[in-house]
Amino acid sequence: MRLRKILTLAIKTYYLLKHKGFAYTLAQVAHWLEKNQRTEPRQESLYDYISDVDINNPIDLTGFQRRTDKNKLVLNWVIPDYGIGSGGHMTIFRTIYFLEKFGHTCNIFIFGNSQWRNEKIARDIIREHFVQLEAKVYIGLDNIPDSDGIVATSWQTAYPVFNIRNTKQKFYFVQDFEPMFYPMGSDYIFAENTYRFGFECITAGRWLAKKMKDYGNNADYFDLAYEPDIYKPQKEKEDGKRRVAFYARHVTPRRGFELGVEALRLVKSRYPNIEIIFYGWPSFHSNIPFEYVNKGILSHRQLAELYSISTVGLCISLTNYSLIPQEMMACKLPVVDVKGDNTLTIFGEENKNIYLAEPTPHALANAILELLTDEDKRQAQIESAYEYVKQFDWEKSVRKIEAIIKRAFPD
Repeated sequence: MRLRKILTLAIKTYYLLKHKGFAYTLAQVAHWLEKNQRTEPRQESLYDYISDVDINNPIDLTGFQRRTDKNKLVLNWVIPDYGIGSGGHMTIFRTIYFLEKFGHTCNIFIFGNSQWRNEKIARDIIREHFVQLEAKVYIGLDNIPDSDGIVATSWQTAYPVFNIRNTKQKFYFVQDFEPMFYPMGSDYIFAENTYRFGFECITAGRWLAKKMKDYGNNADYFDLAYEPDIYKPQKEKEDGKRRVAFYARHVTPRRGFELGVEALRLVKSRYPNIEIIFYGWPSFHSNIPFEYVNKGILSHRQLAELYSISTVGLCISLTNYSLIPQEMMACKLPVVDVKGDNTLTIFGEENKNIYLAEPTPHALANAILELLTDEDKRQAQIESAYEYVKQFDWEKSVRKIEAIIKRAFPD
């Protein structure tokens, strides 16, 4: 545990030095060290909440009396702790931001241990590094106020939400099939059990909505989107170099890092002059079997620049689909991903917008090489994907979320 904390501190320090400069980094490191000296850190035991949940005896909310205006809802969001750059949290905070614009009131409650020393700092981090939302932020679940609805946002947060009584409706904001984050064991079962809690499910994409319905839930989906003012075609680098940009996160098993590395080994052996760029994590082990450039953790604008100078993008999604392919498409970068029920449900079998390959090193390598060497096919995929991605818009997606929430309240 101590080694993990040291590694986490080192990664955060690297990121801040790169993006914020020495003075800001020094102040943050001092804050982290001071925080870790506390003798009574704030803690909440997930397992206490797990043992308190009896799936066969859900809480009856019919006795909770509250006048609800569906155009001015009060929603309490229960979230796990977050770090700078978390994509899942960005989607949550962006949703809250737009719901506030639509006239609703949101409160955020951080469940479990938090790295942030106090609630002001926790809120400032959201406003500085994510979005400028108005919601109040609380660390811990003490004294959750009455609400029209309460929203669980991960399997861990679903457990405390299960027994909350002072609300009219419970929602589950599902961004991935979280049991698949674990080998078959207790955590897999604990995560899967939350899909039997009977919450109204709001899912990122159709595949997850189908999964939630398989557990007997009411479920509807919203589309992931992108920021068109950032992710857009830019001037290509005029050096004639061919590049593959690989979203490489060995710390996240569902991103198929080893599968991607073996595919790129084959690409490099057949196309020696290709430049392979890793991004998404600060460092990797030393036995990568080919030469590569690591760009580390990038800002949104840096990502757009990388996509604009690359020839092919490789993003492997082994559970729910990712935001990244749409961001690549918007920058006119053709994308390769793996073919599976998850990606086929989103993109379809005969789509022309993304190259879905069987999840083997040779199939992925052949897909990448085809886009590298067949310029007509590459350009056709680029233009088709660029038109396809224009339909997605975050405000439109959150309007769909708002409609799902409103539908759960009777007229």
